[in-house]
Amino acid sequence: DTVKILLESTPNLSEEDGTELIMLAAGFGYTAIVKNLLKHGVKTDAKGPKNRTPLMAAAAFNHPEVARTLLAAGANPRAKDEDGNSVLQVAEAKGHQEMVRILKSKMQVKRKRKSKK
Repeated sequence: DTVKILLESTPNLSEEDGTELIMLAAGFGYTAIVKNLLKHGVKTDAKGPKNRTPLMAAAAFNHPEVARTLLAAGANPRAKDEDGNSVLQVAEAKGHQEMVRILKSKMQVKRKRKSKK
């Protein structure tokens, strides 16, 4: 409720304003907050420190529901940070198998869609 009030009282919430919030929410696994931020215009692929995305934060800290939410909203599963690490590599390095499955599944769906065009 507090986040909703904050978001509703900030009509000009932009990618810049919401980047830190969505990165924190994704990293801590707060799916409802991520959904609210997306609803209020924060970009799915907002770039945080080291060019990391909210999906990378969800992958690093093993929050599959947040990852599904971000992917459904259009987050790029192939995004890379400034060191060249992909979201999938982050999940694999941490040993988060469910996250790896989610990402691989999404990447295959996108690949199939591209090949049909």
